[in-house]
Amino acid sequence: DFDELISLTEGEDKKRINRRIGLLAYCHILEAEPPYELLANLLRCAKGEKFHLKPFGHIQAKLAQKDKKKWGKRSIFDPSSPPLPVKKKFDHIKALAKEAGFPELNEHIDKFLDLDIRNAFSHANYIQTEEEFRYFVDEVPRAIKHEELVPKVLLSFRFIVALKMVVNTFLHEFSKKEK
Repeated sequence: DFDELISLTEGEDKKRINRRIGLLAYCHILEAEPPYELLANLLRCAKGEKFHLKPFGHIQAKLAQKDKKKWGKRSIFDPSSPPLPVKKKFDHIKALAKEAGFPELNEHIDKFLDLDIRNAFSHANYIQTEEEFRYFVDEVPRAIKHEELVPKVLLSFRFIVALKMVVNTFLHEFSKKEK
């Protein structure tokens, strides 16, 4: 549990450590595939399409096609197939949401999704001061105040919790159907 992990930190460095743990969890949330595969499939179903075991497989297949030497003829089901870039995953979800008639979903995603912050943290290309998170985008320095950054991180957690609730609701409803 995130709150329990945060409660373990003490002393003067508590805020700095909490922010770093929060950013680590934020990056994991953005990188995860299973929750977004579920979301992509819910959106596919809302569009009248069928469930797909690998709803991002076509993206991975294109990546493998671009670099045949590295990836060969691996199946999209091969765990060593090309990794799914975060941007491409969210671009696909946002396109599905728009096509399915849920543009408000994209507004929620846009409130927490910041690929520049994700990239800076994941590649250790940042520093934290007491007031802000400083990083570079294409060699241009950027900064975001912690008061702006922390809500993005918390919104990503809330998004995943809400998604889990939606999936659980669907599973519960499907379990009630007569067989």
